[in-house]
Amino acid sequence: MKYTIPAALNCPSPRIAAASRRILGPAALLACLLLSGCAKPAAPDPVDDGVTGDEKVIQALDAYDPVYQLDEGGRVISLRLEGTFVIPAVLDEVAKLTELESLSLYGASLTDDNLVKLEGLKKLRCLGLAGTQISDNGLVHLEKLDSLLWLWLPQGKVSERRAEELKQKCSGLTIYFQL
Repeated sequence: MKYTIPAALNCPSPRIAAASRRILGPAALLACLLLSGCAKPAAPDPVDDGVTGDEKVIQALDAYDPVYQLDEGGRVISLRLEGTFVIPAVLDEVAKLTELESLSLYGASLTDDNLVKLEGLKKLRCLGLAGTQISDNGLVHLEKLDSLLWLWLPQGKVSERRAEELKQKCSGLTIYFQL
């Protein structure tokens, strides 16, 4: 009995195909071709689940019990993620919320270097960092936030001198120190 390989499989290895025809049955031939990579699988259809970018971010942050507010267009404009269980990796998701105007990270486990992830939030007007480990060194990342009007910083971690320097660079900024 002779078995033929369908042309659609486009098997690049004629030796495997020929040996399979002589030695193996039809089911084994198909298994051999599939396992050797001869078959070309169809590309999966793109799935449109109807979920927007901001909704995906909120879903990703769900474990942190986010409290948020949406604008008329369904974009996140206010977000509270508070407590020591909020880890630096969370800022990767927060950075995707480009319409964000208010962000509270009170008590989050953040360091100075983590603040670089907030630099792209150009509409941010209110930022709460009290209760974090942010120090004078981290404020350099906030200098690029031109819209920032209110900032809460950890008392005793940031010097008043450095806070004043930041106020000079960010017109209209009011800084509050809080434990």
